[in-house]
Amino acid sequence: MPTSPEVTPSFTLELPNLTFLVYGFYDECKRRTSIKIWKTFIDVFNCLPIASIVAGKIFCVHGGLSPSLTHMDEIRRIARPTDVPDYGLLNDLLWSDPADTQADWEDNERGVSYCFGRNVINEFLHKHDFDLVCRAHMVVEDGYEFFNERTLVTVFSAPNYCGEFDNWGAVMSVNEELLCSFELLKPLDASGVKAALKKSRKNGALGVAQSPPAVLATQSV
Repeated sequence: MPTSPEVTPSFTLELPNLTFLVYGFYDECKRRTSIKIWKTFIDVFNCLPIASIVAGKIFCVHGGLSPSLTHMDEIRRIARPTDVPDYGLLNDLLWSDPADTQADWEDNERGVSYCFGRNVINEFLHKHDFDLVCRAHMVVEDGYEFFNERTLVTVFSAPNYCGEFDNWGAVMSVNEELLCSFELLKPLDASGVKAALKKSRKNGALGVAQSPPAVLATQSV
């Protein structure tokens, strides 16, 4: 996959400590190894890339866009390692969401960052000569979901999210012709999820429920 040499590619992006406390990563590390291991993971996450540019045309980020972002160098100048601030550019790149709203920017119901509308996406793509924004951060039923006439795609890789949803997972690949394809990870049914969780608790560790083999779905962008 061709990538810009200036912004390092990554789909696994920096996350605040709170996320790992809420969703059980801290407890899993403590149970399996030690709290020191959890702290080591956090140190690594604090150094991971914030965003990527694929072939000069696809902007990849965990959350979304920011009213504070006017030039890609503003991302490159963010000092690393760093904790995630309560507001500002880094916070928005990690936690903002697209929304079907007339407003350019509005408060996010998550209580952090913003929601951004279609005009913001269009202006961002035009200004930076991009074709697509690829992001994650939201559970989508089919594993991936296009928005704003295929100028933004949400890719969510975890099927059966937190054992509470029956969503598919997806992984997006981009070939040299910038054709996007998606490997779909089928969710387990309710009985399968319960059995996997029961087995993991019995073994004293948080196990990983195995999804059926991936299905390939090709989409042109």
